Amino acid sequence: MGALAYDGRWQQIICMGDSLTAGVQGSEGVTYENPWPTVMQIFLGVSVENAGIGGSTISHTDGHAMSTRITQCGEADAIFIMGGVNDWLCGSCAIGSLEEEKSFVHDVNEMFGYIAQKYPEADVFVVLPLDCGAHPEEEMAPLAEFREAERRAAEYYDFYVIDFAARGILNGMNEVVRQEYYSDSIHLNTMGYQILGTLITYEALLLTESA
Repeated sequence: MGALAYDGRWQQIICMGDSLTAGVQGSEGVTYENPWPTVMQIFLGVSVENAGIGGSTISHTDGHAMSTRITQCGEADAIFIMGGVNDWLCGSCAIGSLEEEKSFVHDVNEMFGYIAQKYPEADVFVVLPLDCGAHPEEEMAPLAEFREAERRAAEYYDFYVIDFAARGILNGMNEVVRQEYYSDSIHLNTMGYQILGTLITYEALLLTESA
């Protein structure tokens, strides 16, 4: 991994997400003191707001939905969104379509559209869901379809896309990786969060350097 210079373009960053952004370890809900947004803050030396809440979905089916919480956030010149796993895992949100309200496709496009309007000058990064070792109880579309819905919406609004799953990075379906970097079937451990924060920061710098 080569060195990348940070040009100081961001002074206020918002990281919107679920328990993986909050830094939860294990099913007991213990929060790690250095989740990936904190790792980013240390690397960049700027203010990073961790807007991760455990169990949060992107769609409006959850009381802590990211699509609602983003409307309550303040100013930022960079926004990172990492969600979608709970929409898929909880089985409460069908993949749906643009015309179907309270479906994943509709709500993710609505959320991204709001961000594009509220933060027209900000760099927006969509971190697609990692593959995890858990599975939804109900019959749901594959997680890959939820990822693709986010990718299409991000590309439409000209957001940056970070896709670690496509490269097999931190793949929780791999037993060796899960034992080494996960605290359970979904949440990372201390080393896993350190790696995630490092990689997201590096990818963001790489993407904006080439933009």
